[in-house]
Amino acid sequence: TTTTTTTTTTLPQFVPWARRVLLPHLRGETEQHGLNWGYFSHWHTTITEAHLQLALVADDVKEANWCIVQYQQILSSYVKDNGFTGESLRDSDCCSFGLAGLIQTAELLTHQGIADAYTTKLFRAVELHAAVYAGKRVPFGYTKEQFTILNWLQPAAWEIALNHYEKRAGIAMPNVRMLLKQARPCGFSKHCGFDTLTHAS
Repeated sequence: TTTTTTTTTTLPQFVPWARRVLLPHLRGETEQHGLNWGYFSHWHTTITEAHLQLALVADDVKEANWCIVQYQQILSSYVKDNGFTGESLRDSDCCSFGLAGLIQTAELLTHQGIADAYTTKLFRAVELHAAVYAGKRVPFGYTKEQFTILNWLQPAAWEIALNHYEKRAGIAMPNVRMLLKQARPCGFSKHCGFDTLTHAS
């Protein structure tokens, strides 16, 4: 009862404030980098996720539609056809951070009835990086050192992707399963985590 009352009384105050203060900043970050510079990073995948969450809370169809377009642009630019991202060779933390933003945005859109939010390109990216982080052979002639794999495994919504592709779509993700044998239960970091609790079976 306390939670419901708090949400009911604070939401009408939060939404106008968020529209006035947060939305211009969220839009500005993605528009500046994507439209002006033609470059996206993990910042923009997670900004788009946060923007979409706010649009859904506010029941703002216009902003939600803008987020769909932005997600598609980021996915097209940030993730390459072979599964690499713009940060694959930067470091495993930033790259996982970016993948998590894409996966969690795809999950939000799927729950809004957008059937094609999870793409084949995203599947390739998740499987490729799961393989590298699990210790399998690095693809396309690169070395493990070039991937700058850090000493910790950044949560990246692995379980959410696995749940979608295997359970909903019927597509096996052997590399993600291999990685999760090392990573379960997934912890929490930055904007993602605890997905073993919410999505594993």
